[in-house]
Amino acid sequence: MMALKQTMVTTLEHLSVELFHEIFIYFQLHEVLYIFSNLNSRFAAIMDNLSLIPIYLGLNGMNIAVTKFYYTHLSQSNTSSRLTSLCVSDTLAIDNGLWLAEHLSTFINLRHLSLIDIKRSSFELILNSLSIVINSLIMFSVRFSTEDRAAYTFTGVPEGVYYERIFHLFPSLRICHLFFWPYIHSILDSQLVLPPDKTFMPVQISLLNLQSLAVCCLPNFLSHLFEHLPQLEQLNYTQTTPWLPEKHLLRHSDHNRVTPINKHLAPNLCHLTIKWSDSMMNLESINELFERDVLFSLMKFRLLAWVAGPDVLHNLQSMLYSQCLYSFDAIWSVRTVVSLSETSKILFDTFQQLKELAPIELELSLQENMYSIRALTVPRMDKCLCVDLYLHKNTVHGRTPWSYNGCTFNNQWLHCNRIRMSEDYDRINEEFLSFSPPIVLWHQVTSLSITEPFNRNHLHLLFSQATNLRTLELRYRAEYDCKAYLKQETLIDLLNDSSLCNMLMSNGLRQLNLFTVWQQLNLLNVAYLIVEQLPHLQIIELHGGAREFIEMSHILMSGLSKLHFLTLHGILQHAELYDKKLRDLQNSNTRSFRTEGSNTINDDILFIWL
Repeated sequence: MMALKQTMVTTLEHLSVELFHEIFIYFQLHEVLYIFSNLNSRFAAIMDNLSLIPIYLGLNGMNIAVTKFYYTHLSQSNTSSRLTSLCVSDTLAIDNGLWLAEHLSTFINLRHLSLIDIKRSSFELILNSLSIVINSLIMFSVRFSTEDRAAYTFTGVPEGVYYERIFHLFPSLRICHLFFWPYIHSILDSQLVLPPDKTFMPVQISLLNLQSLAVCCLPNFLSHLFEHLPQLEQLNYTQTTPWLPEKHLLRHSDHNRVTPINKHLAPNLCHLTIKWSDSMMNLESINELFERDVLFSLMKFRLLAWVAGPDVLHNLQSMLYSQCLYSFDAIWSVRTVVSLSETSKILFDTFQQLKELAPIELELSLQENMYSIRALTVPRMDKCLCVDLYLHKNTVHGRTPWSYNGCTFNNQWLHCNRIRMSEDYDRINEEFLSFSPPIVLWHQVTSLSITEPFNRNHLHLLFSQATNLRTLELRYRAEYDCKAYLKQETLIDLLNDSSLCNMLMSNGLRQLNLFTVWQQLNLLNVAYLIVEQLPHLQIIELHGGAREFIEMSHILMSGLSKLHFLTLHGILQHAELYDKKLRDLQNSNTRSFRTEGSNTINDDILFIWL
């Protein structure tokens, strides 16, 4: 046995440094340093050269204390000068973006930089902090966790306002993702400063090395960008709403006319994704954006859009090279009343229209005075499944009736990681859970939403199958809800069930989102039960603006040692009042915390970071 131990130790000692670096990728940097730095001199030397490990600041459950460690560690000259990859997020933190603005210029060898939910003031400070260009940076990304957060963060800015500055500061970019989003409601025409006869801020600088771009903009600005991106190979394009107020003189002028992107502007484009959701795509929409020779050169194409009808998909397919790999998720509506008995013929006729395309799945939904059809190539790419919509009595599904690889449909929802159970019908939930084989891969499901009341047997089945569940959403009903007559357990009973709660903790649940109703009676009891039964929670969201939110917050902050972020939604522009009440309770709470009102226009959210 001793000889075996010596052999194992010797084997570990002689593993290559490269292999250790591969292992370290599965940890956060502070975990690697804590576990390995004091083992022996060899590991100490490896720890001193960890510049290749990406740093994720504000992600993966990072509390204030751990964040301060990173602030100190990354501020050291021997670390900052060797850092190559950094992601900074304010989704579950406060003012990480402000810290980055003060230190970005010291990361002289940075190659990858990602910004998530960074508010406008911090973002502009980050750009203004750089007095010289960073030639080492080859990947830059700005994105947001929700569309609302993107819109409200940059409310009232003209389209393209940051592009010139970004292109100037990072001239060596090969990958660039810029998910800016317009928000012009309540914005006056005079608040937008634009060059004469321009509907956007033009770009003068070219990125000669850029190969991949993801961008949200209007078609005319996209066409303008292509004049400065000669090497672009991959484009992920999302059509946005207009960036100008409704009554702006230029909004409906000829200056919005789109010049189609031709082969001269896009000689190397081979991968194209289009998300077209602000307006209906018709037969001319693609032709107005790209000339046929560009589409014919594509090797991979994906479309997500509202379309005028199936002929749009046929027209697109005819313009693509026969070897091009394409997929689509398209919806169209027909304004006529049909009965459920007529749906089979409609689906058959639609399949006949689309039979030259790839294997597809159709969803036909009956609505008042109309019906809609959703056509998807398989396997479908949805990440969220709403059980009520998918199995509703007025929704009919159809699949390609001719030959295909049968295993394609064994699990249609191969990419699904979030499930929202039916709020109203036990029968629908029962049907969903009875599918064999299931239509989702349960080990991939990380988020689950359920509504009171809910069948206890269903909960046991759900929690036993979703073994990697990380986020649970619990929704209360109002006392007067007509559906509340169902005689199943309430959520207070769920939290009283030690067996269910133990399953959640063993599965790794880390976030709880609780949706309350007005004048909820048992919220303080719920808070105490959460502390007792779900002790490892790290993130909690409280929705509904109940009067007990302050006392609930105090109970949760005091009782959950691992809790590091708490969000209060629906406080109706009383963020400062809630903040003051929390501060008044701080003397009886041993944990320090920071607060911030939301950066959204609604101003009804309070963030609490511990």
